[in-house]
Amino acid sequence: MLSTPKLVTIQDIADELSVSKMTVSAVLSGKGTHLRISASTQERVQTAANRLGYRPNEVARALRRKSTKILGFATGHNGLTTSDPWMAQILGGLQDGCREVGNDLLLHCHANETSVENAYNAVLDGRVDGIIYYGPPGHPMTERIREQRLPVVAIVDEVPGLPCIAADDTSGGYLLAEHLHERGHRHLLYAPQLMDSSSVLNREAAVIERATAIQMEVSNWGKVTAGSEQTFLNRWLQTPLERRPTALVAWDDETAIRIWRAARVMGIRVPQELAITGFDGLPT
Repeated sequence: MLSTPKLVTIQDIADELSVSKMTVSAVLSGKGTHLRISASTQERVQTAANRLGYRPNEVARALRRKSTKILGFATGHNGLTTSDPWMAQILGGLQDGCREVGNDLLLHCHANETSVENAYNAVLDGRVDGIIYYGPPGHPMTERIREQRLPVVAIVDEVPGLPCIAADDTSGGYLLAEHLHERGHRHLLYAPQLMDSSSVLNREAAVIERATAIQMEVSNWGKVTAGSEQTFLNRWLQTPLERRPTALVAWDDETAIRIWRAARVMGIRVPQELAITGFDGLPT
């Protein structure tokens, strides 16, 4: 049976060197010079700590400074995965930001069957100093997150009462419509995301509002799910030429890329026959 190695403590180092525990603690916390502990003693303490394999107790440190140096990422959406290029970029950016300020990032993922209360308690178990939250307004998890006292920043979707970092979906939607109008398009086909969130609703509303204002027609044939791209494009091919949209506006880049790949397989020329746009700025 394997035994768990005993953790080396400050007291072990003090006993080894016949100095006080307070002296060892001061040296290992970087306060030795300030407390006028001699350079030779500081060197002896550091050498002994390295030789004995001392590792600071981060839990104890967190209790003393009242900070864990950990930020939590929590979500009210189910089915999020790092295989999604967009989500991978979000998490990569959060990791880079935490690294710059010396924090760690703790991901809270809960399965569909986990109750909101259990997921909420897991987020607020004392391990994080603050929360980065991605979830739709009105979701039970969102409401619970808003009630607690830790610092919270929402991302992607605006949550009333919380500071938020999000794309300017309205301006982006306007720019998409204007760009396609400048390119000579007068009939758009919008491929939406069937999810009740502010980013989804604002982006779609902005495209339709601006396109209508500059005398463009907008059609909506529903969401293009993974695997349905060729069916969707077959409907486009079967539409009479005079009624056929000349540009497709996908809700996000991932959808746009899937449709573009299907169009290439089907021999549809992009953008000569059908222009395709997305949103998010993912590398292609």
